[in-house]
Amino acid sequence: MLYTEGLIRSTEGPFTWTGSGFSRLETALRVAENAGMARPLRSLTQVRTVVVRRRHRTWMLSMICATLGWGVWWMALALRRWAPDWAPSLDAAGWLAGAIAVFGLLVAIWTIRAKAAWLLITLVPLFANASLLAMPMLVESLRAR
Repeated sequence: MLYTEGLIRSTEGPFTWTGSGFSRLETALRVAENAGMARPLRSLTQVRTVVVRRRHRTWMLSMICATLGWGVWWMALALRRWAPDWAPSLDAAGWLAGAIAVFGLLVAIWTIRAKAAWLLITLVPLFANASLLAMPMLVESLRAR
């Protein structure tokens, strides 16, 4: 005998097991399991999801900008290595990636919230976009060698 069969057969009242259909089975289970349970007052609390969603969207936008900027750099370096005729100059790649990074950095600064966990999460796009801005200096120092 299954646990639920014994539970349903032991219930009294209009929801006893009669052997017909699953709807009575589910109703009897709900009555038997949740008879004395207190209900949370979730409808009385106000959840602020608008600000959180906006912060998440701006975080995603700043990460997209960082990804695009790094894509510009890696594409320029790959083309320079394997197809030098098609490769853009590193200065052009730096300017394009830098413009994307400045926009991404501004959006990442706009994302900052005064909570410790959110500050840690916001550091990812901040460092990703800031490192894009530092990339031309790294390229110049590597060229000088």
